[in-house]
Amino acid sequence: MVKSKEADDTGVKGGDFALPGPRAPGPDLPVPDSPVFLRPMTEGDLDQVVAIEQRSFPLPWTREQFLDELRSSHSFPLVAV
Repeated sequence: MVKSKEADDTGVKGGDFALPGPRAPGPDLPVPDSPVFLRPMTEGDLDQVVAIEQRSFPLPWTREQFLDELRSSHSFPLVAV
């Protein structure tokens, strides 16, 4: 757990929050009460991810930024399928 010294969006200071730990790629993860599964993102997902990103944000990430995340040992991008 990490202690936050800054106020969050609610104006609360000093709350505890958990940081996600490293995750190894594994099987699809079911989302409770949903037909959606989460799995590690691959380069094969990039065309669809970039298309969604471009439609969703005024300043979307580029394909290269997503590739950097896929190659980073500190990033664990997931996709919903």
